[in-house]
Amino acid sequence: MAKVYDRAMAMELLREDRVKRLQPEKVVEVLGLSGGETVGDIGCGPGICTLLLAKKVGEKGKVFGIDTFQDMLDVLDERAETAGLGNIEGVHSEETKIPLRNNMLDALLRGPLGILHKCTKMVRL
Repeated sequence: MAKVYDRAMAMELLREDRVKRLQPEKVVEVLGLSGGETVGDIGCGPGICTLLLAKKVGEKGKVFGIDTFQDMLDVLDERAETAGLGNIEGVHSEETKIPLRNNMLDALLRGPLGILHKCTKMVRL
């Protein structure tokens, strides 16, 4: 049976001990963002890295938090609003089709917190 990624699961994913173990700050740092970039976070869940990415790219940048589960995107939106981050857009996608234009991203994080792409460069953690 497939896992259900609902609001309760989102809260579980945000447990402090889990986030600390995943070290999302290091994941974001590897991308080498300097500000103003457009970044995608595929499988963003409740936004563990998404919020950090949004802070890194700043007001002139944009982060698309992409997930197949609407409950995850709802939690992401709430967390972004609470943090005062207006540069995050939640994108509901299918597993095989992401509704974003080609070549619109400067960097891509494809989760969960595992594979990073910057332009044509890929880094595995």
